[in-house]
Amino acid sequence: MRDFLDFLQGPEGFVEVRSIRDGKVRQWWEKDRQKAVDLALAQSDDGWDAYYGVLPRLEMGGSSRFISPMTSVLWADLDAKTIGSKQQALMSLVRYDLPPSVVVDSGHGYHAYWKLEVPYHFTQARMAMIGLARQLNGDHVYDQARILRIPGTTNWKNPTEPMPVRTVVFNTTQVLRFADFHRQTQAGIYDQKPLEPITERYPARKLFSHDDLPGWLEDLVRDGVPQGQRSEAAFKVMCQLAKRGWTDTEIKSAFESGGIGEKMREMRSGDRWFDHSMKKARLQA
Repeated sequence: MRDFLDFLQGPEGFVEVRSIRDGKVRQWWEKDRQKAVDLALAQSDDGWDAYYGVLPRLEMGGSSRFISPMTSVLWADLDAKTIGSKQQALMSLVRYDLPPSVVVDSGHGYHAYWKLEVPYHFTQARMAMIGLARQLNGDHVYDQARILRIPGTTNWKNPTEPMPVRTVVFNTTQVLRFADFHRQTQAGIYDQKPLEPITERYPARKLFSHDDLPGWLEDLVRDGVPQGQRSEAAFKVMCQLAKRGWTDTEIKSAFESGGIGEKMREMRSGDRWFDHSMKKARLQA
């Protein structure tokens, strides 16, 4: 697992380790990759789902401004239920014209990674990942704050049927140029929605930060709530952040990286749900 992190992230920055169980979220940032591995394994052995931030973190902290703006890897998440079966999901990756460098069996599907020859800005890389997801029928996981499961841990999503998370392909010689993803990038650009204009009513903030939030709201964004309370809590957070002048993009980033967005991240139509809920929240803000 240490080799997995070293290959995909390199030696620089912090590894964010995040564990989730019963709606509760724990976060750590480790400079030492082996310590990050040991921590993730210990959390998993204790019944927590263990994840890592795919992009290195530049500093310790939950703010999105601490996430590296560059990436050396592209990724995709193929859910077996969406595609039909785990075998079909794996075969779609094996037969793809750009074979991934790393494939991880996440328990109920596969995470695929394509290692790039040199780092690229995330804005460019995101377009290619949108195209990859579109072509492979993958989930919408192309956000900068993305966390994914760590090989060697256990998928506890169904506690009665825990599934091992394991690496099934690890080819360090499979390194690609970003230019190889020209077709995927064009598909990603074509698939983009026009950006919502920012009005004076909702002024853009220069930095995404939790510093000005009251403690109860910061805890809610970071930790989320148990199942059965998620919809009500999510809408409350949307309204509160909108009242404080956060843009839709900043609020969505909080949902993508914090415990409050667990419901959204589990939904196949999470983006559509967020947009619909955010419009209602704006009317009450």
